[in-house]
Amino acid sequence: MIQCQHISKLLDNHADERRHGCNVISTGIKPLDRVIGGFQLGEFVTIAGRPLMGKTELCLHLIHRWAAKDKIPVAVYDMEDGDETFANQLLANSAKLPCHKLRLGTELSPEEKHRKEIAMKQLSDYPLYLNSTYMEGMMDTALTMENLSKSIREVVMRHGVKVIFVMGFQYLDEGYSTNNIYRRQALALKNLARELNVIIIVSSFLNWCVDNREGMAGKFPQLSDLRYVGDLDEISDVVLGLFRPIIYNVSVDAKGDDISKTLYLSLLKTSVGIDGCVMDMEIDGNTMSICCKDENCYSMKSWHDIPNKPKDKMVFE
Repeated sequence: MIQCQHISKLLDNHADERRHGCNVISTGIKPLDRVIGGFQLGEFVTIAGRPLMGKTELCLHLIHRWAAKDKIPVAVYDMEDGDETFANQLLANSAKLPCHKLRLGTELSPEEKHRKEIAMKQLSDYPLYLNSTYMEGMMDTALTMENLSKSIREVVMRHGVKVIFVMGFQYLDEGYSTNNIYRRQALALKNLARELNVIIIVSSFLNWCVDNREGMAGKFPQLSDLRYVGDLDEISDVVLGLFRPIIYNVSVDAKGDDISKTLYLSLLKTSVGIDGCVMDMEIDGNTMSICCKDENCYSMKSWHDIPNKPKDKMVFE
């Protein structure tokens, strides 16, 4: 039976500001935190972009921030890459080493070896739990939604995990893939986040039609690009879109400035009612790392000709 409860019970958390603040986890990305404060427990978050746009790098940044700095228990389910690949990416991000050196076993300098040893020791101490599933046309090795839900419940109960990453959730094995299947998976994960009071973050591709839109402005992610990818535009509480001009062979802006390492992070949707803003990040694909270039947020409405610099700075009190 469906029951209702009085509004006063739902407002209990706001009676104590310290208690309410414990439900929000900072991302460590200053302009994003200024807008939304961070991610809230119980939220279902989507990080979206076309291939090579920086989804893995952003996830690694958040994982390192929470597990390393904040000591928040984190679980990762990687549906796209193998255990070794993800471990190399995580190690490269932590030690600030070129990922290809770790992958190929290239000889490291003494200083690089030292950084690697320190990073390995630190990673071993993090409250970080991995369950990587490699998919190479072998559907029997993939996680089903039922098994994933059971595993998430177990890791939350056993280790007190507060944040769960499902990287490439469309690769979950349900026998075949349709928008309806993706939608059911997304709804299941959203309901699980609310039930367990955890943050579930999925990385997702965008609809392929993005590449057919004209001009750089047309390539910029839009919320509607997720409409036929599990309807994540409707189901997600927060949607972050990623865009790198260099992927479309644009390396300088209208002023002639180098933007070959620029990653534009756009807040496409949020539960706090403030969206449509863009943040400048810098990405290093070699070390799988990102950082803020600019602590300001800019209005997406002023992006008439990407990669021109947006002119309308958003001010938050």
